[in-house]
Amino acid sequence: MKAILMAAAAIFLTAAYSYPLTQPDISAIGDFRAYTGNWKNLDGAKTSKNGTLNMSFEELELAVAGYLNPYAKAWVTLSTPGNGLEIEEAYGDIFKGLPLKAELKAGQYLVDFGKLNTFHAHAFPFIERPLVHQALLGPDGFRDQGVNISFLLPLPVYSKLSLNILRGSIFSQGDTLADTLTHRNSQLPIYSGRWNLFLPIGSKGDLDVGLSGLFGRYKGKGAYGTGDAPDGFRNLNAVMGAFDAKYKIRWSDYTSLIVQGEYIINRRDLFTQSFTHVTNGGGFAFFDYTFLKRYDLGAMFDRAPGIFDGNAARFGQSLPDSLNNTSRAVLDNKNYSTDITVFGGFALLEETTLIRLSAQYTSYHISDQSLLANTSLKSKDSELTIMAQLIWSMGPHKPHEF
Repeated sequence: MKAILMAAAAIFLTAAYSYPLTQPDISAIGDFRAYTGNWKNLDGAKTSKNGTLNMSFEELELAVAGYLNPYAKAWVTLSTPGNGLEIEEAYGDIFKGLPLKAELKAGQYLVDFGKLNTFHAHAFPFIERPLVHQALLGPDGFRDQGVNISFLLPLPVYSKLSLNILRGSIFSQGDTLADTLTHRNSQLPIYSGRWNLFLPIGSKGDLDVGLSGLFGRYKGKGAYGTGDAPDGFRNLNAVMGAFDAKYKIRWSDYTSLIVQGEYIINRRDLFTQSFTHVTNGGGFAFFDYTFLKRYDLGAMFDRAPGIFDGNAARFGQSLPDSLNNTSRAVLDNKNYSTDITVFGGFALLEETTLIRLSAQYTSYHISDQSLLANTSLKSKDSELTIMAQLIWSMGPHKPHEF
């Protein structure tokens, strides 16, 4: 008996101490796209890419993940669009061993503001990130450096509370209009949190709902160039909130349906001749129907504040930074942009190779020209973009299931 106990103890100690010596998982994910559309310049002339077949290697993502010990893991995700390398995520995660069964994460990561933001773009069932995320959270989503702590709440159903203290990089994105709009840069931390509740619906469905909030400060001066604080830049408050919901029903291993949506409200202080504030918001909703296990079809509606020019350079539009309206979206409560997207996907044998197709119709609604970079802009033609995408994955980090 003593020999058996000694052997069991030796196996346990060997397993425990072998965690740090285990080789991490390394993977690579590529994103190639071909696209065409009817894009125009400000003067109404066709862009250089209008009506032609355009191709781009959108991104190569390199991911490294592994155990540090039996209580902690680490992730590093690097990406390159072909002309540089940037850190998407790099953080350590202590997932057990803490008081109150808490989980602690620190580093740079995709913040759990809403549900969709925590996913990398290749995990979306559609191709392009929703406009409202690009306008309010940044072109690559809301990622920041900070500390996250989360708890499972003592409820009879799964419920989680997640809290973040962040550097505040979200207020530094798209800062091309500092001289006329707002400095949008801060040394002050920001605070965010999300509470979610997971409920089974019947025997085949599940519902996940969440509430998110954010409070921070940014440096600001006269809004829209109409005035300036007498003592220079002021600290102005920013508050954001989000409601998200996802329902999934799985009839079999081959057929399922996802209905998901999110709404974001945004409130920013301004200083012109006196303190005031602007409130706006936007959201998206989509459904994704999977059939024969490897096919899916879906559609999405998306509305964002402001006039979205984020794809101008990508689609060949000659638009100087000084006339780009995207960075003004957080302070634009009169004008808005909408998307209607139809998409479909096909997994070749399994999910290491995905083919996606989408048709995206974007329209712009201008009711107050004074909030635009070009105050003479009365209207902007709608755009239709047709896109095909090939995603391939090597290694254990595969594209997520449809």
